[in-house]
Parts: sequence; C-alpha cells; structure tokens
Amino acid sequence: MINRHWLMATPLALLLCLEVGCGSSREVAIKGQLGSSTSAQVDGPIAVQFFDIVDTAKPSLVHSITLDRLAAFDAKAALDGDEVLVRAINDRDGNNACSAGEPWAEVRVPVKEDDTVDAVSLELNTGSCPTE
Repeated sequence: MINRHWLMATPLALLLCLEVGCGSSREVAIKGQLGSSTSAQVDGPIAVQFFDIVDTAKPSLVHSITLDRLAAFDAKAALDGDEVLVRAINDRDGNNACSAGEPWAEVRVPVKEDDTVDAVSLELNTGSCPTE
C-alpha cells in the first residue's frame, strides 16, 4: 500500500528547497590586503565587493564590506562557483559602484577545496571603471 503522507511530503520538500535555496553554495573565507599605487589618492570609504563567478559573463554580487581606510580585510561569502571576483573601490560618492576618478582594483581567485582562497592583494589605481 502506498503511504499518502510520503507522497505529499515529497512535493512539499521540493517546494521548500526551491524557496530557501538548496544550492551547492558554501561559506568561503576570503582574506586580503588593500593598498594603492603612488599615483592614486585614496581617502574615504573603500567598498570591498565579492562576486560569485558561476556564469563568467555575469558575476553575481554576493557580499560586500566597507573599510574606512586601506587595510587588511577578512570576510566570508556564500559562493556556488569555483572562483570569486574581489573588487575594491574608493567609493567617494557612496553609490557602491565605481565612478569616474575613483581608484579601484579587482582580482579573480580560485576557491580551494578547503573553502578558502589564497590571500588577495589589491592595489587601487585610477583608470576606467569596470563594466558588468
């Protein structure tokens, strides 16, 4: 005899999985250091953003932190992909994006099997802002 409760529980479990997300994301530890080139004047808040790279054409912002100055950072981000893009922006206008004249830097790093990445070093410099 078929157990009706089991038949009802299976679709409910699938629905719950879709609602809260049953992906393969894991918490990845990301540590690094921010610096700047001698030509870049870095002052004010620095937005450090972490993008999950599942689709290389469109990385997804998954976490961000703000630092008061150039310094070391230590963060965790939930990632599905095998790479993370770390971007730092001297966010002078407070829009959480790179604007003309704001020093910035980014680097893509692979996620290791122990859910960490090698230490990240970013040197903020002036230049054309990245495009998403």
